[in-house]
Amino acid sequence: MKPGFHLFTIALYAIGFTAVAFSSVTLSQSGTLDPGDNPFALKQSAYGRLLARLSETTVDRVWHLGVEQIVPHYMSGTEAHTEAATKHISEPTTEPAIEATTASKEAPSKPMIELAKGWVQKRVVSQYTRTNPHGMTEKHITSINRGIADMLKRSYDLDPTHYGAYNSYSLFITHQTYGGSKEGRKAAKRLAKETIDHIKNETEDPEAYLTAASASMNLFILETEDARMSGAKIPLKTLKHFRDQTAFLLGRFENLQEKAEETGTWDALSFERQVEIAQRHRFTRKTSEQFQAMITRAEDRLESESKAEIVENID
Repeated sequence: MKPGFHLFTIALYAIGFTAVAFSSVTLSQSGTLDPGDNPFALKQSAYGRLLARLSETTVDRVWHLGVEQIVPHYMSGTEAHTEAATKHISEPTTEPAIEATTASKEAPSKPMIELAKGWVQKRVVSQYTRTNPHGMTEKHITSINRGIADMLKRSYDLDPTHYGAYNSYSLFITHQTYGGSKEGRKAAKRLAKETIDHIKNETEDPEAYLTAASASMNLFILETEDARMSGAKIPLKTLKHFRDQTAFLLGRFENLQEKAEETGTWDALSFERQVEIAQRHRFTRKTSEQFQAMITRAEDRLESESKAEIVENID
């Protein structure tokens, strides 16, 4: 090949790299390339939703292994601080090495994929298991709780429609056991309202409306918390508002699920996922029925009070 052709190719590469570098500098200075708090535009994207689901496992591992020192049910492994593990480490074995070798040869061989899974699970258990014999201090627990709350928030930001991401984060910031506070409850109210507003425009994913219905009931609990704690009566208007809002959201779920079944989208979900969604729908539907029972009691009470007032006025 002629030398001139090589020089021409190199020149084209140089021009291309120069143009890219110049454009990058210009875009950086104008702020166009600044990702802000959403690098790679992951939040609420298809990849973001996938990462939100995957992050649930990470949070679960950190909490169970790092705080409660319980190996999650879907994993296997031995905790380093247990008596059996300590005994195994501190007491050297007296059995001949040849016997162990013979036993290992007699054990049935496992597929490579199973061995790989076992190795990964043991590594995760070792990574998060505490080896410190002393209990955690309050400051350490607070620090861990704050870290888990940040992880849950990132998961929620990636997919605000995800049932587990929303409910886990909402519970964590409101529950007193995990460092919840009055400010946390205010944040949970805003979170519930933002979740409902975000999902109201959803036209394809029926599961999102189960998240919104759950947010509606959580918001009811938070809004009426003071009244229930003081023994005051919850206004009838409030009860009817949350009943109607939750019923609307559940109705949207049922309509979109029916459309998904007609188009075949529903059949694309795994059987386990379908069962999970059906169980959530049944639970939310049964729970929301309590609104009508509370409304009936409130109306009966108001009617009794009205009759008593009329009788009192006549007397």
